[in-house]
Amino acid sequence: MEMAGYIVIGWQWLKQADAAADLLAKKDFSTFSEAFLEGKIHTMEFFFHYELPHAEACEKTLLETKPLTAVENTEIFA
Repeated sequence: MEMAGYIVIGWQWLKQADAAADLLAKKDFSTFSEAFLEGKIHTMEFFFHYELPHAEACEKTLLETKPLTAVENTEIFA
């Protein structure tokens, strides 16, 4: 679920940045200021650079072949 969360939020930031880029290209500042739109793009870039890579770490954990979370011999914890 953590990995899916990073991916879903990444898509949302991408959609927002795309919409902001369209408005910036059209120079349409009737609803949002130029600074606000640039902030959306900057925040998306931040998320993709610093947060989205955590999804890859989640993938490595999920694909791990050593079953550390499914121990059959529970006596080792007694």
